[in-house]
Amino acid sequence: MSPRHVLLVCGEYPPLVGGIASLAEVVAQELESRPDVELHLLVPRGSVETAPGRTLTRLDRPGRAVTTAGTHLVNALAVRRAAARHRVDELVFMDSAARAHAFPIVPDVRTTVYVHGTELLAPSRLGELVSRRVALQRRALGRADRVLANSRATAELIARAAPGVEPAVLHPCFDPARVFRPGDHAVSPYPDPPGTLILLTVARVVPRKGHDTVIRALARLRDRLPAYRYYVVGDGPARGDLQRLAADFDLRDRVMFTGRVPTSELGAYYHHADLFVMLSRRAADGIEGFGLTYVEAGLSGTTSVASDRDGAAEAVRHGITGVTANPDRVDECAEAILTLALDPELRSRYAIAAGRWAEQHLSPRAFADRLLDRHG
Repeated sequence: MSPRHVLLVCGEYPPLVGGIASLAEVVAQELESRPDVELHLLVPRGSVETAPGRTLTRLDRPGRAVTTAGTHLVNALAVRRAAARHRVDELVFMDSAARAHAFPIVPDVRTTVYVHGTELLAPSRLGELVSRRVALQRRALGRADRVLANSRATAELIARAAPGVEPAVLHPCFDPARVFRPGDHAVSPYPDPPGTLILLTVARVVPRKGHDTVIRALARLRDRLPAYRYYVVGDGPARGDLQRLAADFDLRDRVMFTGRVPTSELGAYYHHADLFVMLSRRAADGIEGFGLTYVEAGLSGTTSVASDRDGAAEAVRHGITGVTANPDRVDECAEAILTLALDPELRSRYAIAAGRWAEQHLSPRAFADRLLDRHG
């Protein structure tokens, strides 16, 4: 039987960033390993490392802060050309790239749209007027054969934004390259003395990730925690504000900013931390559709304190794989951090449960099977 020709389309700005980039790469690698699939890619240059000759560069212009309907039309033309060139049987759109599917010039083949959540939120009334991003996303969802949401929270957004569309929930898979490997990550990346409690957040440094809530919670625990350091791994536009906030609370020596860390080293940061903390919240820059970094931490042997909002509450199951707290209540967040900081046995039990759950339900193979409708 001849292989199915699948065109995977993802990313609106070169390069892809954050969890979307990681997911796109691991899905591409998984699909390429399958003899019954001939994979073709339409992604921003430099976003996905894959087999030579398979990557098709997107035509949208790099560095643009706001896309317009014209940009999505250009992308639709790129999809049309790629689909014709490779005689594609199936289109899979991930994230905001689906807006190209709003235009009827895209070939009429079986289409799946995978929704992360943020693409369903307008930046502002003016931003929506210029970009038409939500209107185009809504139209694309209505034209798709299948719509998949990365969490129940995202499915609820779809129900409000595109009435009549009935998505199925498919949690994203983890990237094995981003989790702990004993042979590669035996040495701790942290220079602190033995016995120091290590708290960690791995995320883009943007408002919705809630780094500031963690700092405020730590300020309230000043005399209740053992000696600790809080490491912020990642970079972004909010870094300067966070550094000033840490200084305001006299935590300059407690809060450490590493900047970006190579993917190959992330497993060591996760594994050698005592507690992963990310108190994400809905903000102007989007929502937490799911939260793969919680999963990566659990697979690396470290439990999490997570937000109880949006998809984060599905990535960490309260009282089973970690603890969740309301990010709008700093005292509640502080108590959640303190509870796990003082109980290493509980941290270990939650981390083991988190790793088992992820291995069972969030593997790349299971995700690709569902994405291609192998099991419904």
